[in-house]
Amino acid sequence: MTARAAFPFTVSATLRLWPVLALLAAGSGQAAAPAVDGARAERVAQSAGCFSCHQIDPRSADEDEDSEQAAATPAAARPPIAPAWRNVATKYRHDGGALERLTRAVLGGSNPYDPHWKYQVTGLAMPANRIAISEDDARLVVRWILSLDDPD
Repeated sequence: MTARAAFPFTVSATLRLWPVLALLAAGSGQAAAPAVDGARAERVAQSAGCFSCHQIDPRSADEDEDSEQAAATPAAARPPIAPAWRNVATKYRHDGGALERLTRAVLGGSNPYDPHWKYQVTGLAMPANRIAISEDDARLVVRWILSLDDPD
């Protein structure tokens, strides 16, 4: 009686399958993130009132320099109400749990005593937004924010 190998394929069959196996192995490590519809996400954020406190790009030091109040108050003394979204993207870009955590923050509001933006924005808490935005739309907006490029 001859011993058979435990491998069910012949060598020639395995050689024919190797390109398929290589593609499957390469694609199994990480699925590509679905593309974000930035225009739709921006419309959702606009209709939910997000732009009342947030902006996409960080405010420059000379913004509003022509107004009387801005001339009387140094820009450093006027922190923005909330962080710019490009700054949020930079801060959380490599945080695997950021999408879910930030979606919960959008829906449930933020803690004004949480120091993660301390001295960079006002101390106002973000209110809960469950009435203004659905969970799916909040997740879309957060995915879009996290996809933004660095502000620099």
